[in-house]
Amino acid sequence: MKYKTLYLIFAATLISCSDDKVNNSTDIDANQITFRPENTEKGSVPEGVFVQKVLSGQQKAETLTDLIKLYKQDAGLSKDSDYDTNLKNMWMILINEPLIKEGTEEQKKFFIYEQLAMEHNLPHLDKFVNLLSSAKSIERNEKDRIFEGFVTTNKTAINSIGWKSPEEKAEKNQELLLLRRNYGLLNNSF
Repeated sequence: MKYKTLYLIFAATLISCSDDKVNNSTDIDANQITFRPENTEKGSVPEGVFVQKVLSGQQKAETLTDLIKLYKQDAGLSKDSDYDTNLKNMWMILINEPLIKEGTEEQKKFFIYEQLAMEHNLPHLDKFVNLLSSAKSIERNEKDRIFEGFVTTNKTAINSIGWKSPEEKAEKNQELLLLRRNYGLLNNSF
């Protein structure tokens, strides 16, 4: 009985070690994206993209210009893929704050229109409005048109997602409603 237990432990160790070698190749080029379709869900961002490297600290991006350069490389690879929106939303975690604070008008416009073209921007609703408000070179009527398009896109996304509960869907709809209200308050002259 004792030998059977030791044998099972030894066999399990061998299997787990050989499995690690198969899944964790060290011969991956730094710019190569690893696709493992059997382990990925629709919309899953593949391993090896720059955003994951920056978030994990494997890739340095010290300036907004560095972030934008890496963003454009990732976005170029993800174009027309099922994970494009998720990848771009991950990037917005890193880019939003410095873009609003120190971005040029050209950079701000680029990311406003990038986000407007996404399937949704649900994780960053308020940040989008902050970015839009910070863009001084966009006329008020154009900002209103952009905002309405943004709300429509995200409303459609909210209604098409299979939420875990009706309460979650209601919360996100409420967030969008409050965003609309706040945008109106910020942009009306009193």
